Amino acid sequence: MLSRLSELNDRYIQNNGFGCGDEAFVFTDRSSKLVLSAPHAVKTHLNGKVKSADLFTGALVDFVGEKCKISTLIRTSYQDKEYLADEFIKVQNIGEKFFLDIHGMVDHEDFELAVGTGLLEADAYQKAVNAVGIIGEKYGLRKVLNHPHYSGIAGMKALTARMQMFTGKPLALQLEIGREYRDFQEFPKKVIEKTVPFLQELVLNLEKQL
Repeated sequence: MLSRLSELNDRYIQNNGFGCGDEAFVFTDRSSKLVLSAPHAVKTHLNGKVKSADLFTGALVDFVGEKCKISTLIRTSYQDKEYLADEFIKVQNIGEKFFLDIHGMVDHEDFELAVGTGLLEADAYQKAVNAVGIIGEKYGLRKVLNHPHYSGIAGMKALTARMQMFTGKPLALQLEIGREYRDFQEFPKKVIEKTVPFLQELVLNLEKQL
């Protein structure tokens, strides 16, 4: 698992985290109703600045999508303009899918996962939020819901809020993961024994719900 994660991660850390390739996003269609997304797998032009990459999110999404046969949408290359994931989704005509939007957050003492429901109330995502909590607890991962810093809104730039505006439906849910539970280089045991199996079980659970 570690060797495959490292291999996948190579594409996102190239050019000092600016990624590689000509396209900002790559959509890998595995005919699933769920799409795992990593919109900040490489550095991003956001609010007139270069936003740092959410390290390891690209590799984790790549790996879990591959293993579970779930479609993925990942930013693989920096563009010197603001180009958000929902714009790509509209062009590709995949807005009817459900997006589990993976991000990276700093470590917190009280939780390892942060779920954001954007502009909608948590009730709109009750089954999915419950699944995160129950499956997370199984692997020792505590969740917080709609933390002010991780609500899925982010100045109306987050995919969750933008998809809600675009579709009017609860079709995107933000999930932030702490650094220690993404960094398979420094904390391989945590990632291999907790994060990866948690994500695999979660995406298969959500796919069945859809």
